[in-house]
Amino acid sequence: MVTRAINSVLLRKPKEIKEEEPAKGDGEEDDDGELEMMEESNSQEEAPEEDEGIVELQGKDLVDRANLLSGIVVQAAFSYTRRGLLDCDKLTVATMLALRILCLQKSIKKEEVDVLIRAPPDPNPKAMPESARSWLSETMWAQLFTLEQLPVFKSVSGLLTQNLEQDSLGWRRWYSENRAEASDLPRSFRDIGHFYRLLLLRVLRPDRLSAALTQFAHDNLGPDFVEQEPFDMQVRRAGAV
Repeated sequence: MVTRAINSVLLRKPKEIKEEEPAKGDGEEDDDGELEMMEESNSQEEAPEEDEGIVELQGKDLVDRANLLSGIVVQAAFSYTRRGLLDCDKLTVATMLALRILCLQKSIKKEEVDVLIRAPPDPNPKAMPESARSWLSETMWAQLFTLEQLPVFKSVSGLLTQNLEQDSLGWRRWYSENRAEASDLPRSFRDIGHFYRLLLLRVLRPDRLSAALTQFAHDNLGPDFVEQEPFDMQVRRAGAV
């Protein structure tokens, strides 16, 4: 299936059309002409068909082409895989695919992905401030200490837990939003990337994580990875041939 998808967009040079030899004169014998035609037909059957030449690209064209082929491979592999998935599992697979690609591109680190998956609480967190006890649990507070080990959560105004203590009102306002995944974070962490917003949602608003992951897969992979067309038996049958 992947090979078929790639072949559909390969750049190939057009085959050269060989000029036909002019017809022989009436003076030549018919037997000789038929013999030559038979020999030529046999040689064409025995000789392997030459591959069409591949168009060579350089510079930006080569990079764009590589990105196009990479996207086609990812799309074909996911389309084939999701046929055997339950609807509740498709977002999980799409998210894993997006995270894997970002790791290969070195946009994020594997250790950061592990934190998103497990969100382990720090075994020795400092005491929770009184301003946060009314809306944070002890587990959430310990998990925030794990997050602040990542460089992105060490802002100029201090560590994550320090900023949460200093701007408790701003963090509580964000925490109380119905759609926290789309709301602005407090000023010190407003410009962090989408992946790191997932980490905060994982700890503070896990109920909004599914909606955030849907948007994350949409932004990094495309709409086809979160919005599938209705099942079509004819398309499935054609892909299996």
